[in-house]
This record gives sequence, structure tokens and C-alpha cells, in this order.
Amino acid sequence: MVFSIDFLALNFGKVDLPITKHIREYFFIDKLAHVMVFFFMNVSIYHLRKVNFRYEDRLYIKTRFSMIRITNSRKTAGRYFSRKR
Repeated sequence: MVFSIDFLALNFGKVDLPITKHIREYFFIDKLAHVMVFFFMNVSIYHLRKVNFRYEDRLYIKTRFSMIRITNSRKTAGRYFSRKR
């Protein structure tokens, strides 16, 4: 879309505006900046998803371990109190 807007501004503009001079001189740099911002956003989202998946895996393991410990402590407490009675 960014490429088409500049193309339309350069080829179908009625008057030679100051912005068209800038577009003609720095066309490659302007387009490269847009592409790099797009690339940075995609890489950032990919990285954050990867970090999130790792965190979820660790959280699941810790939760599972905690549930096993709670179950074992309940069994032990049940045995302890049943012997006391």
C-alpha cells in the first residue's frame, strides 16, 4: 500500500509539490524504513510468543509438581490423623 500511494502521488499529481521532490530523492530509504518497521514488529511478536510458550510450559510443570505435593501431603496427613484417633 505504501508503494502504491507514492506511485500515485508521483505520477498523477497535478502540481509538483515539495513532497514529490522528497519522494523522488529518498524513495529507497523511505521504503526501506517501512519494511524494517514491519520486519521489527513481526520479529518482536514472534519472540514474545516464543517467550510466552516457554513461560506457559514452566508454569504447567510447576503447577503439576505443586498438585502432586498437595496430594501427597493430604495422604500423609490423612494417615497421621487416622493413627492418632
